[in-house]
Amino acid sequence: MTLLATGLYEWIALHRVNGDGVASWGDCWLDSGHRIPGYVTEALTELLAGGLIVLADQDPYGMRRAALTESGTVRYEWLVSNNRWPCRCPHPVRHRLSAGWCERSSLYDTLAP
Repeated sequence: MTLLATGLYEWIALHRVNGDGVASWGDCWLDSGHRIPGYVTEALTELLAGGLIVLADQDPYGMRRAALTESGTVRYEWLVSNNRWPCRCPHPVRHRLSAGWCERSSLYDTLAP
């Protein structure tokens, strides 16, 4: 069973698209101008093929911004509401303590740009 089948990579990809910084540029995926790791690009490609995300029209620079479809929004909200991953901190970077991360730090905290 792949991790995508468990929903983890799917959640990471949906989370990034929901953050409004993901774009496709040729065959590359970018988040806020930075290349996205391969495991997330695979998830994004599968989500695009499955109709959970859609790409906007190409801008003058050749980039196409990604957005959640209605189905993608429902899936993302379901993953979040079922608390598949432990932290729901709205602003994880702001919850750092001088001695380290807050008790609720998790994978979610590693996804902040």
